[in-house]
Amino acid sequence: MKLHLFNPEHEIALAMNKARFTPSHNVTKMRRELAFLPLLWAEPGDIVLVEDSEYAYKAADRFKPYINKGVTIMGYNRLRAVIKQKVSHKCFDLEAAPWGWDKAVKHLLLSLGWPEEHLPSDEFIDAVREASHRRMAGKFLEKTNSKFVAYEITTVSELISLIEKYEKVVLKSPWSCSGRGIRFVNKDNCTPSLFRWIDNIINQQGSVMVEPHYDKLRDFAMEFEAEGGYVRFKGLSIFDTCYTAYSSSLITTEEHKREILEQYLFPCEIDETISCCEDYLQSIIPEGYKGGVGVDMMVVKNGEGFLLHPCVEINLRRTMGHVALNFPTSDLMPDREMVIDFARNFELKIR
Repeated sequence: MKLHLFNPEHEIALAMNKARFTPSHNVTKMRRELAFLPLLWAEPGDIVLVEDSEYAYKAADRFKPYINKGVTIMGYNRLRAVIKQKVSHKCFDLEAAPWGWDKAVKHLLLSLGWPEEHLPSDEFIDAVREASHRRMAGKFLEKTNSKFVAYEITTVSELISLIEKYEKVVLKSPWSCSGRGIRFVNKDNCTPSLFRWIDNIINQQGSVMVEPHYDKLRDFAMEFEAEGGYVRFKGLSIFDTCYTAYSSSLITTEEHKREILEQYLFPCEIDETISCCEDYLQSIIPEGYKGGVGVDMMVVKNGEGFLLHPCVEINLRRTMGHVALNFPTSDLMPDREMVIDFARNFELKIR
């Protein structure tokens, strides 16, 4: 029996590296509004933890055809009572399955009475944090002899050298999500405020990642599932962004997603990248990790042709691409779009 919970503050928690911190109002709001999401992959008998049960039931009502029967929505107080009863009767049979593992989500479960021996160790969570660092994408590029590169810097002078070399670069904090912690930089916008931002990130997170600015044509991702030391490919994710933040995913068959990508890439490139990702992820994922993994990629222009950037970012958690894969598709169904309407309380829509 699994307990699922949506914790979108996951990357912020990794960056803070604290058991207790206060997420921003927007992140707190997103956690409440989209708390029902795990209903889309929960199995009969599982529990989905939410802050507001009444709101979650209402939000989930539109997605009833996609939700397994026998999944329970549960608020904090009710879960606390269930845990207490199971512990007192020595029949604790729950397995925690958050969106992503970090110190904050472990602390939340402990505060609800979850026995510590049934939670990952602090060493495991540290290993998840390390594997989630953006340098791991750079190591993937090195290991696969990719034409793409990523640099880890700890001084402003290193950045200036890279700007002189590439003219345009992208700065990324080691841990951030949904486009946060990203700056596009060239010679003209190297301002004191930018240098202060860089110093801040280095002081807080130890370094900054720098990549050449590539001429992106299309975002996409490969979604994987890890369990028992193995990583298996789940499906492709073709998504759109707005100012570097996720906005929507295409819901269609795997065959059609491949057709879209094969307008730019050879089929063998896609297959080889899936295989390389599986091998690399198995080598970096902490022992005992069970759950989603996403690798963000992109198609970039290269003169008259196109190149596959095989690893922009590795997400050691579930992603919106995983969410989209839970909606049924067939050759007889029209393509649809999964959208998060940020203007209306982070409302999830299928259109």
